[in-house]
Amino acid sequence: MSTRIAPAVIAFTLALNSLSSGALSYSTSFESPFTVGALPGQQTWTAGGFSNSFSVSNTAGQARTGSQFVSVNTGNFSGNGGAWSWKDTPQTAAELASQPIVTASAWVKVFSATSGATRISGAGIDAYDAAGTDRLGAIRLGSDGKVTLFNNSGSSASIGIVGFTLNTWYKVSIDFDYGAGKLRWYFNDVGINTSAIAGFDALTSTNFGDADLFAFRSASPTGSSTGSHVLHFDDFSVVTTPAPGAIALLGAAGLVRSRRRRS
Repeated sequence: MSTRIAPAVIAFTLALNSLSSGALSYSTSFESPFTVGALPGQQTWTAGGFSNSFSVSNTAGQARTGSQFVSVNTGNFSGNGGAWSWKDTPQTAAELASQPIVTASAWVKVFSATSGATRISGAGIDAYDAAGTDRLGAIRLGSDGKVTLFNNSGSSASIGIVGFTLNTWYKVSIDFDYGAGKLRWYFNDVGINTSAIAGFDALTSTNFGDADLFAFRSASPTGSSTGSHVLHFDDFSVVTTPAPGAIALLGAAGLVRSRRRRS
């Protein structure tokens, strides 16, 4: 006996396959097969700047999940500067056509400071295009309790975090919405409002290359000590999702299929 498949079911299947193609889903909490030691060179992760500063650690009680995390000591930096480590997660314009929203997130912690430290250190995410030359956006949490945002055109803005404390995990994340041409920043999953800064959230790039774990230490203020901090990273992810309208369309197709089964 032959079986007839309703057109709505076929449409639903085709839409689902289309939205699944090119999907990116990478996440890690730096557990095995990562091993304690330098992060660069493990699981195709690489690094720049003061690259030897990034290491996988398993200090008891310090990981956010599991037993391992990434640690950076900004005292290893010579003067002010930054260090970054990344795993390539490229997305072309064609892939982003079906999955236009890339979300990069990580949990970060400013763990400790050297005695009398007055320099500012911090941790966050920097994302770049496929060529590695165009910063798509960034979010960084500093030891001064401020979150600094960088947009696709190189401008920055800072906001203070009420109740910030050392040795506390905070989540930082960015949505790169290629369909809408917009950036969205989040702190502990709460959106940061940048609407008062004209054009600040514009995203003009057409591809995605990677999201870096980024650590920095500021220049030493006049008359201050050198000072440094230990920074921690855990539960890092880069994923793509369809636009909200596409998700709603899939839901509508599923509803049609359900109704036809009942008729």
